[in-house]
Amino acid sequence: MVWVTVPDIASVEMGWLAHLIDSIGTPNMDFAMLSAVNVLVPVEEISGYLVDTSLNPFGSYGRRADSLQRAKSYALHHHKQDPLIQELRTQHSPGLMLVRVDQASRIQDTWLRWHHFDEPGFRSRVSFVRTNPNGWSMINFFLTCETPDDRTLSELMRFSVAAFPVARRHFQLPDWELQNPGLNSAARLETKLAEHFPTLTPRERSVCAFTMLGRNSREIAMHFNITPATVLTYRRRAYERLGINSAAQLLGHLI
Repeated sequence: MVWVTVPDIASVEMGWLAHLIDSIGTPNMDFAMLSAVNVLVPVEEISGYLVDTSLNPFGSYGRRADSLQRAKSYALHHHKQDPLIQELRTQHSPGLMLVRVDQASRIQDTWLRWHHFDEPGFRSRVSFVRTNPNGWSMINFFLTCETPDDRTLSELMRFSVAAFPVARRHFQLPDWELQNPGLNSAARLETKLAEHFPTLTPRERSVCAFTMLGRNSREIAMHFNITPATVLTYRRRAYERLGINSAAQLLGHLI
């Protein structure tokens, strides 16, 4: 299967995002990433890579103890026989998000198929890529089903929109932050919103923070003792002021 451009997603309302944000800079990110995606759909293993002239694994999260070793061997050797990488290098337009599905039964290289599909028991791989001026960021999801249905692809797409900036932030944290994960998710987000977007009012920051954590308008309204309509007004004003239209876009700018 060839790479396909993913359309813009209007909104990402996911409660599991709070757990991912709290795991930034901690040793719990591997478990948090796999747990979060399995809230949406069954996934056996996730691997992430930065791709330019070479492949650099930035994370591997799996149920099996050998998931990290599998990611390293792919980066060192097996990617050279993978049509996924060969065709990816033809995608040069920055800012795109691409998706591709590969079935194990159609992988022609014997070693690639054995080590990364047959031996661990995976029957398909769903790959999402962000293009940028210097290369690509890629997340692979390994599944036990041979043909992922539309719902699975849609949920993995939504997950990837948030997972890309979270993973990027996690692996770029300075040492002092690794030792001090800090505040809870909502407070951390509000602090970051104040730092990055000082034009937002305190209530707009609060509404945006809770929205990024997957809370709906009714839940936010109950928390702040206001009406759902007022929540929507705060959110609309904040988004208009920042020139965005979704919590996912805001998260991408923030972390």
